[in-house]
Amino acid sequence: MKRFLSVLSVLVLLCCIPARASCFDCDCPSGSSDATLNVNVCWLGTTYVVPVTVCYKRYSPPSVIGECNDDNLAQHYVIKIKKICPPVGSGIPLANLIAAIQGKFDVCCGNFFNYSIPNFGDVACYMFAIPKCWRMVGICWEPCADSKCCVIRVVYENKGPLAPCARIVKQTCSPSGECTTGCTTWECSYISTCPCP
Repeated sequence: MKRFLSVLSVLVLLCCIPARASCFDCDCPSGSSDATLNVNVCWLGTTYVVPVTVCYKRYSPPSVIGECNDDNLAQHYVIKIKKICPPVGSGIPLANLIAAIQGKFDVCCGNFFNYSIPNFGDVACYMFAIPKCWRMVGICWEPCADSKCCVIRVVYENKGPLAPCARIVKQTCSPSGECTTGCTTWECSYISTCPCP
């Protein structure tokens, strides 16, 4: 009888824990938008135009979201990469493709969302969710079915005339586990300079 009550107590406790989505699950945020855009990728002296599919969501007002957020940063945008289609035969490494996509959205580089930080002390906070495990499907890179996402939180800050757009990578979190056979591993990282002139 005591054992039954103990098991019952555990089940009741588990039922009382609210379920919530994880940043690492790679799901697009509820209410997000999909976009297909062209990204310039510089590789071996040539600039390639690469179609990329992402989902993104703007938070207004900014919202504190999920794990990998020790500083409780309120995010302005969340961006997830879904598909990358490099030109056939270009041989561009996956890491270079993802770096170019980061540059497209980076406020200090491509600034795709035209987010403005015109005054000293202004900030923008972005969260990037990028699959760790990828595979080629036809001519496109797509996340492996069981891939979790790397989570990267970046703050862009106006620090005055000498640094009107400073990039600060606040936190980078890589999901545990190995990629399955047939998948290519992307090592969780973020650009330190704009990748393509």
